[in-house]
Amino acid sequence: MTKPEYMDFPFDPDTSLNYLLTSYKSEIKLPPVNSWSDFTPVFVIGSPRSGTTLIGNCIGNHSKIANGEESLFLIDFWRLFSDLYKGNNHQSWKPLNKFIEEEKLLGLIKDFSSTILKSYLNKKQCGIYLDHTPWYILLMPFIKDLFPNSVFIHVLRDGRDVVRSLSHSYSKGFLWAGKNIKERTKLWNDLVKFGYEHGRTMPKSQYLELKYEDFVIEPEKELNSVFDLLNLIYERKCLLPLNEEHATPSREHKTIVSLNNKTLNFSEFKRHAWENHWNQKDKEVFLKYGKDTLKRIGYTID
Repeated sequence: MTKPEYMDFPFDPDTSLNYLLTSYKSEIKLPPVNSWSDFTPVFVIGSPRSGTTLIGNCIGNHSKIANGEESLFLIDFWRLFSDLYKGNNHQSWKPLNKFIEEEKLLGLIKDFSSTILKSYLNKKQCGIYLDHTPWYILLMPFIKDLFPNSVFIHVLRDGRDVVRSLSHSYSKGFLWAGKNIKERTKLWNDLVKFGYEHGRTMPKSQYLELKYEDFVIEPEKELNSVFDLLNLIYERKCLLPLNEEHATPSREHKTIVSLNNKTLNFSEFKRHAWENHWNQKDKEVFLKYGKDTLKRIGYTID
């Protein structure tokens, strides 16, 4: 049996990326769920191929943190509310609208989601839940309404390296990565712009930007900034994921750091790897669709 092409895409094919980027308004008034009032999940977000897995695994290796990796299920709850209740689909169909009031539905989603995550915390006997589903960057306002105390770690990376890396994802069958530089650039641009704009409206205690390039050069410094935000003491074992061969998707079968007693031995980290693979037209396409966002998040235009 042939697998449908859309199976590897995390969103329903009838729900456009454009709608996810523009539709949600944070105006929900949820009924209080007292048992979760102090629940503070941490979400490592960003464009796919930005380093969310690597950085999420490093943070998640802390003894006080339960690393849920990529849970993905909140996307389905968003679809339940947005597509099936609000009718934000191509057919404007609202099959759930007649069954339940909006406030009650969202309250149930909140309680059920909290129960799932809290159960994992209990299983791991930890105090903080961490998730590094990159696509949750699109659900920041929705997640913030579900979990008001949420903390977001936004991983940023030079968009040109991200777009180049997305080509590897596409070649492995992940069609969401885009078939050309234009599609990949627009994907990166839309995700990063959305996360950046929403994150900058949040209190500094709930939103932190972390550059991938800074992290691979000074991982302990960057991890300390994360743990300071979370009121945790840095643990050196959080570097262990850097010592694994799958640590970085852009450099397969290599490690970033090898640990030898108390010494960090860094592998060569190649910045601007895209330069050796793109022609002038490729560069112009990226700049047409990604230049403003690239400059906005602090990268130079070479």
